[in-house]
Parts: sequence; structure tokens; C-alpha cells
Amino acid sequence: MPSCPRRAPATGRRAEAHAAQWLADRGWKILGRNVRIGHLEIDIVAQLDDVVSVVEVRARGPGAWRRALDSVDVAKQSRLRAAARQLWDTRWCHDPSIRVVRFDIVVVDFGPGDVVTVDWVQGAFQ
Repeated sequence: MPSCPRRAPATGRRAEAHAAQWLADRGWKILGRNVRIGHLEIDIVAQLDDVVSVVEVRARGPGAWRRALDSVDVAKQSRLRAAARQLWDTRWCHDPSIRVVRFDIVVVDFGPGDVVTVDWVQGAFQ
């Protein structure tokens, strides 16, 4: 089976911008975008009250071969866990305002006619 074509980096940046704005509109404080921890990267880190969300953003269009959620495989989850662990150890473990760190996925779908839909899976994996 041929591999799926990769989305252009501009599409990913556009999806991340939509996701960050969507979260901010719902009261989340965006702590960082494209947060680098060594060779690891987190698309968005956001906080609401005592919850910090490590957010993976996925973009899909009408021609996608697989669902966006399916693209966050075990290897990607492992990398996100490692990045979050490093952030916890270096930044958050002594911050009493943070009680929970969770992993969310935000899927941004660019449909026909410039229609953008956002789906948010809270606590997508542990």
C-alpha cells in the first residue's frame, strides 16, 4: 500500500493556530506552542485551573486515508509521555497550582468551503 502524502508544514501550523485559539476561547491559558524538550516536541501546552494539558494537534482533510486519532500511535504517545515527564520534573513538580497533567488530542478538519471543525478528545491516553 502506498504511504499517505504528508501535509505541508503550513497546514500543520494553521491547524495548531486554530487549536490554540479554540482552546483559548474556552478559557485555557496557552503556556506554549511547539514546546521543545531536547529532541521531543509538544504541539500545545495549555492550563485551565489546576489541569495542564499536553495537546497533540492533528489536521485532516477530505482525502485522508486514516482517521486523525489513529495517527497518534503508541510510539507518538510514548514520545509525548517522555516530553511531559521531563516538563514535570523540570518545571511543574514543585508548582502547587498544577494537580493534573493529561494528554489531549485536538483534530482540526479543513473541509470544503473553508469550513473548519475542531474535535477535542480530553484524556485521549494515559
